[in-house]
Amino acid sequence: MICTKSIIKMTKQEIIENFVQKFILKNKRERSLFELTHPQKRNLFSDRLNDNWENVFDINKLTLIPRNDDIYEFVKNKLKIKGTDLCYVISNYDDTDDKFMDFEKHSTNVMDVYLAL
Repeated sequence: MICTKSIIKMTKQEIIENFVQKFILKNKRERSLFELTHPQKRNLFSDRLNDNWENVFDINKLTLIPRNDDIYEFVKNKLKIKGTDLCYVISNYDDTDDKFMDFEKHSTNVMDVYLAL
């Protein structure tokens, strides 16, 4: 899930490019961008995250969510967003992948581990 105040001013392509540039390791960017921008390949990116996320993301750009915190509130406060703010979703599930959803609605549909960038 990608949440940012400026998301409504960006196209999906811009959101994906921005996400890849900011959070993906340099040597994984080209492949990640290719997979995320091709509908038939998107699942390859999600699968890599599920199996090997620490070799895809720049760990220095991530924030660990403490286990004892309410994930929804922690992420909302950390990103300075509202529950009604739109987020762009990257998911293994077709019903949510490549869609814009409000943060509160989507956060109730996910398990206890997810990324909000």
